[in-house]
Amino acid sequence: NSCSDDSAKDPSDVYDSIEQETNDMISIWSEYFSQVEKKEKEKDDCRDDEKFRKVYMDMITEAFADELDDLRQGRVESKKVKGKKDSIQDNEVLRQHNVIM
Repeated sequence: NSCSDDSAKDPSDVYDSIEQETNDMISIWSEYFSQVEKKEKEKDDCRDDEKFRKVYMDMITEAFADELDDLRQGRVESKKVKGKKDSIQDNEVLRQHNVIM
């Protein structure tokens, strides 16, 4: 008797089972991609642009301050700026000691 056979299933039960498996897979993939995204964000946090910017700006500011000090002290020969009458060294602003670096 094929009607009492356990291998025959109701189509709605099969559909419900497939739907449950699909939802489980969607949930698993969502969790996986969430973890991947979290790890990528952690990598980005390690490469914090703000920290890099601060270090870079500090280095550039210090280098500029050193060059300016050398110009003020006469330790570096300045070159004439093309189209300018005076050299950078002759500029009064550079010799002022109230310039804050």
